[in-house]
Parts: sequence; structure tokens; C-alpha cells
Amino acid sequence: MTDHLFVYGTLRTGLDHPQARWLAANSSLLGICTIQGRLFRISWYPGLVSSGLGNNDRVIGELLRLHDPKVALRKLDDYEGVSEGDYERRIVEVNLKGRHYSAWVYQFLGPTEGLRWIPSGDFVRDLNIHFD
Repeated sequence: MTDHLFVYGTLRTGLDHPQARWLAANSSLLGICTIQGRLFRISWYPGLVSSGLGNNDRVIGELLRLHDPKVALRKLDDYEGVSEGDYERRIVEVNLKGRHYSAWVYQFLGPTEGLRWIPSGDFVRDLNIHFD
């Protein structure tokens, strides 16, 4: 188990969302980093999918240290729809300024056909460009 969490969407620091505010109060921001994957616009929120080893796709997000991982992950599992099968929580390797961390991430499990790909891999940047 790890107390680190990689967030890439509505949970990112500074976004005006109740869950993002709750998470900010219950974690410490370690920094901006990337992981391998592709980011798609599901609706008003994004979904990260694996892009396969050797692929250069990157998703930009933040590495957080959870103050109480058991409480936080239980709350976040509900928010992310883990029990409904929308997302899966898994551990990935994150590189932050040359240092490697194991971190939880929520990966989208649904089909991506027909969804808009976010080529920058940055949901916050995409919000400033697309207001759909």
C-alpha cells in the first residue's frame, strides 16, 4: 500500500470542485508530474487509459501524499465510481524530479470510441481551451 495519489482531472489542486477542495485539505501536494497514458474527455471530467508500454503518450497531473489513505481512498473510490465499474484504482510508478514513487491512480475502464482525446494530456489546460 502507498500513501501517494496521482490526480489528473477534477481532483487537481485549485479546481473549484467539492472533492478537489476536500482532497486538498486532506493531502499534501508534492508536485506536478506525468505518467504514461492517454487522457479522454468523458463528459465534464476526464478519464485516463493505459496507452501501452513504449508509447510516448503522457498525462499531466499532481502527486499528492494522503494524510489518511484508508479514509481518503474509501471516499475517492465512491466519487470515482469504482464499485460501478467506471474506474479502477491501481498503483503506477510516478517520476517526480528524478525520484520514483508508487502512487494510486484512477484509470477509466469504459470504451473510448467516440470520446475526445486530449492530446496535451493536461485536463486543466484543456478546460481553458474547450468549454463544452
